[in-house]
Amino acid sequence: MEDKIVHQATELFLNLGFKNVTMDQIAKEAGISKKTIYQYFENKTALIESCLENTLVTIGENISYVKSKNLNAVEEQLEIKKLLMQQMKLEKTSPHYQLQKYYPSLYANIRHKHVAVMHACTAENLAKGIEEGVYRKEVNIELTTKIHFICAIELKNAEHFPPDQYSAKDIMNIYTEHFLRSVVTPKGLEILEQQLKQQ
Repeated sequence: MEDKIVHQATELFLNLGFKNVTMDQIAKEAGISKKTIYQYFENKTALIESCLENTLVTIGENISYVKSKNLNAVEEQLEIKKLLMQQMKLEKTSPHYQLQKYYPSLYANIRHKHVAVMHACTAENLAKGIEEGVYRKEVNIELTTKIHFICAIELKNAEHFPPDQYSAKDIMNIYTEHFLRSVVTPKGLEILEQQLKQQ
């Protein structure tokens, strides 16, 4: 039952926003009573925290799955981006903004954990790409990884990119392409352009 509640709440939070969703809505969508939810979660904040932790675990599992496919580094980076967008439903940026504004402590905690996961993922991808010859050997992995993650976080900032003016999907696609073009070799560029034509 707990997993069912977390799954349903996560869907609602990511689609409608953390502040907008009520416990009554979650109970209705899950087909249970609100009292049942409170048997597992003390309050809405506790439920949100559980949803965030579960989402982070799923992201890690998705990344591991992509890595197991033995793609080249360029294809891997594009595939990870696709899975992250599906998982986080980045076409709607208001949930991220609401989490930061109304639940700052939860935001800070999950952001720290997310940084650790994505930092390792990006660093490993850059090292792999350099070894494969699809990324330039002079790329500074540590610095590039930090710049990449900070930029990616800011792309979800609703103050910079109001969701009613910009599509998060378009923003992420454009940013990922620009990031890859900044690190690829001619060999990597050929792969990138082939992949972009297929999208």
